[in-house]
Amino acid sequence: MLSYGNHSVILSAGIYRNPMKLNRIVDHRSEMISMMMECVSIHEYLDGIEIGFRYPEEVYQFKLTETQIEYVKSLRIRTAHFPYQNEIKDNNENRQLFKKIQEIYKQLGIQHTVFHPQYISDIHFLKNAWEDLGNGAISIESWIGAIDISEKDFEKLFVFDDIGIVLDTCHTAISSQARIGFHFSYFMPKFEDKIKYIHLSGIKSQPTFSDPIDPSIQRFCTGHHLIHTLHPRDLAYFEPVWILLKKKKNICVVLEPTIDTLDNFPNEIINEVNFLNNEFK
Repeated sequence: MLSYGNHSVILSAGIYRNPMKLNRIVDHRSEMISMMMECVSIHEYLDGIEIGFRYPEEVYQFKLTETQIEYVKSLRIRTAHFPYQNEIKDNNENRQLFKKIQEIYKQLGIQHTVFHPQYISDIHFLKNAWEDLGNGAISIESWIGAIDISEKDFEKLFVFDDIGIVLDTCHTAISSQARIGFHFSYFMPKFEDKIKYIHLSGIKSQPTFSDPIDPSIQRFCTGHHLIHTLHPRDLAYFEPVWILLKKKKNICVVLEPTIDTLDNFPNEIINEVNFLNNEFK
């Protein structure tokens, strides 16, 4: 466990999705759960799991064995990532999706869900419908960008006091704030009290390049790397995060790198947690 302040460490079930796709594994979530179940050594490093979806159809296709369900329920912290390629507004499709999610959450005991802000068109619908179904706590990722969502529209999403923020280190790095020199300063201390989770993965700086989605936007880094593999100049980017974690001892850390091979499981995860432990000695 993270030693400073006893921060909880959660593993994203999507970190090995790329090599699993190459190996023609249909459901990386189920496979990741099986890998965790079979690896006894990893359990002393982790407190929970985050199960994420990209498209609504993945929710309807999601299925675990009874053994897998019991394993997930045995973990102390169980969080989820809402399908982010889906506009959230009041319609029958979303109401049905929310109900299907309710079934999964009851099975697994999911406690918290993170949403991408640029896909939330109706925060009142989301909050009320989600709450009516008892789907647990809501947090919104720290994603601001010219082609995604403005600061003004981001702030409008926090009309309810109990909606939190997930500070995503990768998305913050490639935000419009980062391009003009502000990495975490927009979110801290302004929203500091709302940050209950951090999606933690590394960024690697490189010569400026055009964003693959919008070439008019110039990027300075690539994201979702293992932090313990970073160059010292890129580790310096995380200093505000370390300060926040030392200050706020109840924040959960969700490991969310994208790892390219299955060969080094679980050592890469263990090395990552050990590296983070050293940051807090």
